[in-house]
Amino acid sequence: MSRTSKYILSRSQLVQLFLVCTALVLVTFLRAGLIVVYPFFVLAFCYILGFRLSVAFVTLILASLILLPLVFVLNDQPFLFNTVLSLYIIYPILFLYLSRHHVWQKHIAIQTLHKRFIKYLSIIMVYNNLIGFAQFILLDHDDAFTGLYGTHSIGAHGLGIINGIIFINYFVRFRHNPRWSILILMIFFLCSFVMSFFGLALILLFVSLALYYFFYQFKIMNVIKFGTLGLFILGILFFASSRTFSYNYNIMNNTVAMLIEGDFSDESEMPRKLTVFYNYSKVFMDDIKLFLFGTGPGTFNSRTSFLLNGDYSNNLLVKLMGASQPEYALDNAYALWNRNILSIQFNDGTRNQPFSSVLALLAEYGFIFSLVLLLIVFHKIKGLLSGLHNASIHATDPSEQRGYLVNREFLIVAGIFTILLLLSNNLIENTEILVFIIIMKLIEMTIPSQHLLSNIDSTDNEQ
Repeated sequence: MSRTSKYILSRSQLVQLFLVCTALVLVTFLRAGLIVVYPFFVLAFCYILGFRLSVAFVTLILASLILLPLVFVLNDQPFLFNTVLSLYIIYPILFLYLSRHHVWQKHIAIQTLHKRFIKYLSIIMVYNNLIGFAQFILLDHDDAFTGLYGTHSIGAHGLGIINGIIFINYFVRFRHNPRWSILILMIFFLCSFVMSFFGLALILLFVSLALYYFFYQFKIMNVIKFGTLGLFILGILFFASSRTFSYNYNIMNNTVAMLIEGDFSDESEMPRKLTVFYNYSKVFMDDIKLFLFGTGPGTFNSRTSFLLNGDYSNNLLVKLMGASQPEYALDNAYALWNRNILSIQFNDGTRNQPFSSVLALLAEYGFIFSLVLLLIVFHKIKGLLSGLHNASIHATDPSEQRGYLVNREFLIVAGIFTILLLLSNNLIENTEILVFIIIMKLIEMTIPSQHLLSNIDSTDNEQ
């Protein structure tokens, strides 16, 4: 008995220690080295938490083995290193997302792991954001709010994304369980999100909340709440930096006017984030081969492509392997984002970053692969949400039922937010996406097996 207890204790401690270390790596400057060890981190996570290879991921691999060689043959693809690096970054993320949970380790309290992980994230982020507030006050410029997160990769905007995800968690929890402690945390992380000055992400967050509550839970009170929330956010932005607020307001007005006119000329001030989509449609819609099979991984507007082009980023990989500037990327993506453009003031804002994971998948991996991936991802999230819904129906304890409903609501809202970020940023190749995926996987562990739910149904029927 004592030997068993000792083993149980050590296993539980290992899980808790791993989650603490994961939280530290994801939301501090340590994340800079995470991309180098992506596969090993994912394997460690899956082993310690009990996740295994899934049929969905095997299906994706088989599709890749068929489609990716065709890209090399049809497009005479010479950029092998771009392909290898792109697969090295993206496929561990997909493996983690699609992995299936193997029910085991009954002695570990899996029902609370996601709560503990969010708690660890919240504690670290509170310190992080407090340092960020001090930096902003002392340095007095928009990008000063970085805290322990640092400026690596997308810097303050990445910090904003994580604050946004944590805010959604407390927002949903407060709706189901109004408490002062939750309200204070919710407001704190919302203010921290606003202070990242990631205007596009703020809009996407508001859109995510509106899409869920207006279309799935439409009530007049929801309209009033969101109107109040919107005014609160605008108030924070205005009082934090009225110049930034006015600048962004004018930019949005000009963008709407140019979109109405359809002006994508070189002389226009159309945001280059939109221009890259226009360039894709102009080139790929006229070439069925490019549209179906893409230009090859890492060869259009992905983060991998920009990391290896030798202009935007002159890193160690470029020094070792040499710069690579694929034809389609050079003409349609790099022309929108390079040192010459960035040397001009106000040209480096979010609206001008030609980044989009969705567009990168379509352009680099092709429509067929992207469609297969979309169907697999949709099936995964649909099964997860269905499992949480069924678990809430079978739950006998009100607090347990509320927990399943909170988790389901969080995944929907945060999922919409993540999808919109994938559409407008190269999120799939940045570490911030791991925050959402890991929370999702820990929530997945809380869902009772179908066998257990069937036994509950049988018991209810007998009674």
